[in-house]
Amino acid sequence: MNPRINKVKRRATQRQLFYREPVQRFLIVCEGKKTEKQYFEAFKVPKDVRDIIVHGLGRNTTSLVREAIKLKGEGDYDQVWCVFDVEDYSPEDINSAINLARRNKINVAVSNQAFEIWYLLHFDYCHTSMSRAQYAALLSKKIGFH
Repeated sequence: MNPRINKVKRRATQRQLFYREPVQRFLIVCEGKKTEKQYFEAFKVPKDVRDIIVHGLGRNTTSLVREAIKLKGEGDYDQVWCVFDVEDYSPEDINSAINLARRNKINVAVSNQAFEIWYLLHFDYCHTSMSRAQYAALLSKKIGFH
């Protein structure tokens, strides 16, 4: 065997390999201009996530997905999510938006009409029905605005 080739092989096997966790970049396009945007921006970002970009647009289901498609094309994102309420729209509108998102490799998360209830669920488990005024009062008390 050629001693030169053997020496190169030995060096290649002796090299120490370093593994770095992949760094991800997220895009979240949501219906609400304030509440949902603030909710997602408040998340503690894990080390393997480089960026979480949140756009709160105040648009409906299908137009929200169309905007997510546009923004996805303008950036380098590992995951793109579209978040919208389901109670304000017809099942046809919701299904149309979900199908459009799937065809464009966009994840969909749906929330109930009162997104603020997600905030409340961070404090307490609630398994009873309540009005918007009731959970708004509970949430205000929990965060000290009461």
